[in-house]
Amino acid sequence: MAVISPTTINDLPIEIIEPPISDQDCNDEDEENDDEASVQEGSEDGDYERDVDADIEGSDAGSEDEDSIGEDLRDPASFPISVACVCLRWWSILKGFPKFWTRIAIDIGHQSFTRMLDTLSFSGTLPLCLLVFHRQETTLDADTEKRRMEAVMERLAQRPKRCFYLNFDIRFSKSLPHLSTVMALISPKVNTVKLISREDNCRNDVSPHPPVASPSNGFPNLKTLSLTVTMFMSMYRLSPEWWKALDGEEFLHLTISSYSFGADGTDIDVFDFLSAIVVTGGIAELELSHLSLASPQEADKDKYSGKDRDLDVSSLSLTKLSGYLVSTLFDFLSITTDSTTITSCNLKGTFKRFLFLFNLILVDMPVTTDIRPLLFHWGGRCLSVRNCSSFDDGLLEFLSKDVVWGHNSQDGGSKPEFAAFDATEFNIRDCENFTFRALKGMVKGRNKAAPSLNFLRRVEEVTVCGRAPTITAEEVQWFESNLRVALFPVAI
Repeated sequence: MAVISPTTINDLPIEIIEPPISDQDCNDEDEENDDEASVQEGSEDGDYERDVDADIEGSDAGSEDEDSIGEDLRDPASFPISVACVCLRWWSILKGFPKFWTRIAIDIGHQSFTRMLDTLSFSGTLPLCLLVFHRQETTLDADTEKRRMEAVMERLAQRPKRCFYLNFDIRFSKSLPHLSTVMALISPKVNTVKLISREDNCRNDVSPHPPVASPSNGFPNLKTLSLTVTMFMSMYRLSPEWWKALDGEEFLHLTISSYSFGADGTDIDVFDFLSAIVVTGGIAELELSHLSLASPQEADKDKYSGKDRDLDVSSLSLTKLSGYLVSTLFDFLSITTDSTTITSCNLKGTFKRFLFLFNLILVDMPVTTDIRPLLFHWGGRCLSVRNCSSFDDGLLEFLSKDVVWGHNSQDGGSKPEFAAFDATEFNIRDCENFTFRALKGMVKGRNKAAPSLNFLRRVEEVTVCGRAPTITAEEVQWFESNLRVALFPVAI
């Protein structure tokens, strides 16, 4: 009897392996011919640029959700990289399918970084969605990270104008390329640019850079831009009107992150930063993230007297701000916004009276943070609280009656006032440290006092969902009888 040697998939002819792999690509019947044409070497520059424009125009570039793109690409099991890494043979086969490599993730700290870098050329002239990231568990030093980021930029420069989604999410701010350099390499049809770092190791570095290289029609599809404070201020100091060169979409989400104002080795003034945001203008959604202000600051009255402090945005998000930054921001700027979300922020300092933020959303606030000073001065209509341990019976009692607070407590002639005096809606989600008895007491206390106080509004709507204490049928009946809208978990 003949002995049959063990056989693996690597022993199969390439003609058998390729068809199942090519079946993964089912966007267009004719894309195989297009792909072959797109990777032909020696094309002239003019033909290359026309090919890129045509590919982006005919693709679904920008149709995906930006956040889902980033999360999907970080998954090491995503296609095609997980299959290509099985062995060298599979790698050589898969790199021949350009359409597979239009969504690329490069882990800057990966031991096979050079091989990951090669994937940037596999897509030819096709539109490119690129994520470059540095996992928190890796310990790449600053110099090595910077060299690898420079290598990424060199590869992008070989076939520019292709990226419609670009996300650099790394550890050190000094490793990030300058925004002006990035804009010269991305597609005019770009919808997302994120230059993010976890640590600021360049501080106030405002090195000379060329102005933003904007195409004749700007970047009309740009909807999301994320920068570090250092990068944002660098652009502002080079030209206060740098923003106009982008000529982006009116509905733009701007995120500015990663800086410690007042720390050793920094000299970006917090009030210069806030003024620069106002001057920038044209922002629909503003998010400030991972910023801190170690000690209370007072603005120079002569320097900022007469300057515009009005910030008008549709939504404002404050995420992981610490120290005195939140109170300083609200005190220095006059903010007009439909919705303000404060997430995992530490609140210190005093807040000015009549803080008009129509919808206030508090999310994951630390239990050590006292949110009463903010609520006492807040004059909005709808308060939403999500997963906040500090939302307890003590806070509900504070909201249920008039109190003397802050600087007013030192003035014997001051009258007690209600916190959140203009609020009519309370939305509570995933909060377990309160009782419905205390919530009922808050509604009763405010509604009883409202008729005799012109400034205090009645509570009209209360909703509780997600994780919550147990509510009885009698309590549900009371809320439904005394409120215009009352939604609660199933009663027992």
